[in-house]
Amino acid sequence: MASNKIQIGDSYKFEQTIESMLQDYEKDITLITQKAVEDVSKEAVQKLKKNSPRGRTGQYGRSWALQKGKNYKRGVFESTVYSKVPGLPHLLEKKHRIVDRNNKTHGYSEPKVHIQPVDDWASTELMRRITTKI
Repeated sequence: MASNKIQIGDSYKFEQTIESMLQDYEKDITLITQKAVEDVSKEAVQKLKKNSPRGRTGQYGRSWALQKGKNYKRGVFESTVYSKVPGLPHLLEKKHRIVDRNNKTHGYSEPKVHIQPVDDWASTELMRRITTKI
């Protein structure tokens, strides 16, 4: 932040100084937020890769990826952590019927909760990092 000396009665310089200080603060907040979103998103991908259920090939665990939002350069810092295997995360995370080819039900699957804990961690961690840096 800029530390300018202002004489009392010089309102124009006072306004300029306050405006300059607010712009500097806005830039600082933007950089802090951007860095926090990037770091937490990358760590969330790593946690999901590590904690995902392993099948025969291990492909599902390796399928987690990160995508930045379309307006990232305009100050809208959003990123999406997703699996490249569509539908499978929902089936593994939630309980569902097990059906054979003849549409006969063979009970229900046991849910393997691995996404929700990482989502909860990412939400709280992002807010913690932003507030501690500010």
